Amino acid sequence: MCPIVNPDFSEAFKPIHPGTYPCRIQAAELKTSETTGTKYISWELALDPSGKLKIFHNTPIHGRGAGMFRDLIHAAGDEKYETGHYDTGDILGHTIVCEIENETYINSQGQERMRPKVKEVRKFEAQPSHEADLSF
Repeated sequence: MCPIVNPDFSEAFKPIHPGTYPCRIQAAELKTSETTGTKYISWELALDPSGKLKIFHNTPIHGRGAGMFRDLIHAAGDEKYETGHYDTGDILGHTIVCEIENETYINSQGQERMRPKVKEVRKFEAQPSHEADLSF
């Protein structure tokens, strides 16, 4: 006899399609690349209000890729930051715009897979309200 089941898909993986998304900065963690030794910030970005649909974006803090770190800080609204110490906690909860594309990678079993990748970050510009100011 075949079982009757009631699956719960509330936490199932949902694909992130290429496009432009507003993303809320949820967390930042300092990490070190196992292959190069480069230090970077791994940003956790929420693509939905619940924070369950998320993407990670890594920004080096040294070397040629360090400009990606500054670009994210500027996109989060701190446009005065140029160099020096920075408390990444200052921008937690801020919203940025991410251009997301898919990239191909080889997983640990040697299989080719697709994953979302942040291509570009920009400042979030709040959409004008549909309630126009009609004072004359």
